[in-house]
Amino acid sequence: MSESRDELIARRDALIEQLQGEWAVDTNWKSIAGKAVRLGLCLWLGGMIFLFVFFVVMYSINKYNGTLNIQISIIDFFAFMALFLLGLSLMGSCCAMIQTWFYRNKNPIQVEGELLLWEKGKGFVTEKLHLESLSEVADTLSTGQGASWIFRMLGSSATMYSKHILVSKIDKNAPRITPGVFQNGLELIYLLKEIAELNRNINSMNQSE
Repeated sequence: MSESRDELIARRDALIEQLQGEWAVDTNWKSIAGKAVRLGLCLWLGGMIFLFVFFVVMYSINKYNGTLNIQISIIDFFAFMALFLLGLSLMGSCCAMIQTWFYRNKNPIQVEGELLLWEKGKGFVTEKLHLESLSEVADTLSTGQGASWIFRMLGSSATMYSKHILVSKIDKNAPRITPGVFQNGLELIYLLKEIAELNRNINSMNQSE
């Protein structure tokens, strides 16, 4: 049974209530290192999955065309690529920790009523968002082309350090949030995505009336 407009608004208001208060930047290096390791594992696993799929496709095409000419054993090939991807994953983990280090002195995101504010600090323009106008939360990794389906399959840890763009029709300076740099960044993004979906459903009902 579909929900009524009033029920959707009530659910949205409950989610906005959960957002109230401050969402602080993570400055605990044990927590930061743990998230960076999770990201590195996702990058390594995602790379291996992509490599395996690519290898199977190219192997099948070349074998069908009669042009298959493998000059290295499959085991050696995957062992080499696993080590290569491990190196890239370690670099990704280091970059994640460096990114968090740059954010260490930023002020927390504040939510008061239906207004989300991020006054990062001196020299930065205040970013704001009216939550009732939020229409989409799009992260820059899993919404593009290429291996986006792999990132979605690996879950939130794979896009923890991807910028999440908050789309609003009335706010031209809405924040771009990297959840990994916040103490509870994944929860923040989850709540914002839920609100965006409810807003779309409410707007759709308004337009059909």
